[in-house]
Parts: sequence; structure tokens; C-alpha cells
Amino acid sequence: MSKRTHSVALGLLSVLVGAGCAQRFGRDSRLRLVERAPAELSAATAPFRGQAIRLRQSVILSVQGREQLLSGLLVLDPEAGTAQLLASQDLGPVLLALSVSADGHTLLRPAPPPYDSPFLAAGVAASVRRMFLAGPLPLETTFRRGWRVYQGWSGVGPAAQRYRLDREPLVLLEVAGQSAKGPWRVTYGSYRQTPVGLLPMALVYEEPANRLRVTVWNESVER
Repeated sequence: MSKRTHSVALGLLSVLVGAGCAQRFGRDSRLRLVERAPAELSAATAPFRGQAIRLRQSVILSVQGREQLLSGLLVLDPEAGTAQLLASQDLGPVLLALSVSADGHTLLRPAPPPYDSPFLAAGVAASVRRMFLAGPLPLETTFRRGWRVYQGWSGVGPAAQRYRLDREPLVLLEVAGQSAKGPWRVTYGSYRQTPVGLLPMALVYEEPANRLRVTVWNESVER
């Protein structure tokens, strides 16, 4: 790992740990039913569902133990439920160009090795989908209140997903679920006011069984 990559990774990790976002889920027997408005809780589970925005990003892509520091431009269109990602290295040519939707992804242009790997494209697309395109939980979702967080669950069995929200301010901290490829998790931290509201600046997507980790820092948010 280069010194630059190492420093960026340590900085993001300290932000997420400091915000309490790296804790694992655990059902707490002391949790109590919450009385907060369902609409507030539902909206908080999808911080990027709103206006169309452009995110300029620094990204650490770790696949099978190999890491690359990339610059990304992510264009989100919540109304269409799509995102377009352009990733490059050191402001060079585009290495990975993807269009991502709720049910799939498309390469917008041929990618050079090793970015032409179907496994890598599918993993990056899954990270974009789960970090940025997930819709809010239904209003009828039951949330439970702990000492400092709200917890909610959607789905049953293998399709179940677990959500953890900070109580004050009411923001999403973590989502975890299971796919055919194994467990996955997204952590959110370092929330800041932006032109479109309060958004997380630091995000981490993990698929431990596949040794895939995508660490994102949103450098800027534009309408």
C-alpha cells in the first residue's frame, strides 16, 4: 500500500470509528419500541434518495488484497433509480465506466485490465447500488430504540437486511444483509450539510467472503 493510500485509509477509518459506525449489529434485549414518526425513520434509511446530484469522490478499491486509489465521479438520478460511475487514476484516462440500476449494470465503455474483470465490475456495481441507490424502508417498518441508536429490519430469511440509525441527529449509520455471494455491509459516517441536505461523506462497502472492500470519501456534492 502506498503512503497516500495508507493515509487516506487511516483517515476514513478514524472518522467511521469515531462516529461509532464500525460497530457490528446485535439485537439488544433492552431495546424498546420507538414512538418517532414513521416518515422520519423511513426517510433516514435512504440518505441519497432525493434530488439528482453529482459526487466527486476519492475511492480506495480493495479486491483480493490488492488496493488501488481512484478518483470517481458518480452521477445519481434517484427518479430513474440509476447511477453512472466514471473512475480514473491520478486524473488519467477513465478506467471503469459503469451504469448501475436496481437490477443490473452495464459497462459504458471497454475497460483495460484488470478493470475488465466481470467480478470486479459486478462488485463495484453492487457497492454503488447498496450505498447510493437503496430506497427507504416502508413506513410500516418497526424500529426499536436502544440507548443511542434505532434499529430496524426489512425482509425475512436470507433476504433480511438490518439498519442502524443514530438518534441525534437522525442519520443512517449501517446497513447489513446477505446475498448469494455472502454477507455484505455498508457503513456511513462524517455527515455534513450539502446543497441538497445532510449527507454522509465517508462510506465503506464490504463483502468479506469475496475480499472486496470499497472505501469512498465524497469530496464534493453538486446539483
